[in-house]
Amino acid sequence: MPASYRIVACGGAKTGDVRTWQVPHLSSRTDLVTITIGGNDAGFADTVISCTLGSDSACTAKVSQARGYITGTLPGALDRTYRAIRQKAPNAEVIVLGYPRLFDTSSATCGIGGMSLTKRRAVNAGADVLAGVIRDRAAAAGFTFADVRDRFDGHGACGPSPWINGLTILPPTDSFHPNTAGYTSGYLPAMAAAVD
Repeated sequence: MPASYRIVACGGAKTGDVRTWQVPHLSSRTDLVTITIGGNDAGFADTVISCTLGSDSACTAKVSQARGYITGTLPGALDRTYRAIRQKAPNAEVIVLGYPRLFDTSSATCGIGGMSLTKRRAVNAGADVLAGVIRDRAAAAGFTFADVRDRFDGHGACGPSPWINGLTILPPTDSFHPNTAGYTSGYLPAMAAAVD
């Protein structure tokens, strides 16, 4: 356990929010920064809602649209954010944690009203594109990328032992985000393994 730490994480944040609201908390005394960013910029919520409510073709079109943003616009937004972190915390080790694939695809069904296999595969393929861009931009910034996809494999939403929530009503913001097991068994070991 570190001697001191500050959590300034913010659900739903985009790269601009990180630069405006979180980076100012850093300083030359900061020795470790962990960040997961990019999914909201890429339209994570809109994509999952479209895939939940729409047809297979509407879902794949929405994922394709997100992929265009991920490969075209997101790299620059990540570069600006990573530069801002480095400028404010020049001595910090920075761990960029990736995103898991959201869905288990080992079963043809995903509960009552759940996502089809086609939709789940499309969203997971989008997560793979996102991971590649985040990994590349983190490396370009001199940061360490911690890929969590393998750790979460077999534990996606719709799986027998999910570490990711499915659609939740209360609170709706928990939908398709890691649950306690996902943070303790997926994210925490990935972060610990990445820290020098």
